[in-house]
Amino acid sequence: MIISHTVNVDGKRRIYLGAQSSIDTWLEPKEDGRHWSVRFNTSDCGYHSRDDVLQAIIGQMNQLARALAVEPERLDEVTFDTIAALHTASNTRERRIPSPQRDTIETGFMVTPPGVARSKNDFSAPDFHKYHTKGRSRGSKP
Repeated sequence: MIISHTVNVDGKRRIYLGAQSSIDTWLEPKEDGRHWSVRFNTSDCGYHSRDDVLQAIIGQMNQLARALAVEPERLDEVTFDTIAALHTASNTRERRIPSPQRDTIETGFMVTPPGVARSKNDFSAPDFHKYHTKGRSRGSKP
């Protein structure tokens, strides 16, 4: 299972479970920093019944329990940081990765190993203006 610890420009943390798919599942820490809640989002391109979504999330939580060597019923006892420590070092090695776009780098969550602090500069793309003006992005003409 791919486990990706991520952080956004404001320092908000998430742990994405599995590879990107039509149902994205992630964990967010609660205020106490120890406990967490499950969140998900379905893609716009597919239809998912409530049962399909529920079964996919249950499957991912069961995989997470196996990775942590705990019973699924006890998964909520595992801390957010313990799960973050399972961060997959390189989930893109020899795989297709998305092309960067200015709006995603400044608003998205960036894969970040636990314990690594990112500055706000990591989330800015000053070189994108030059890139866009050459017509290499978003279908603009040179």
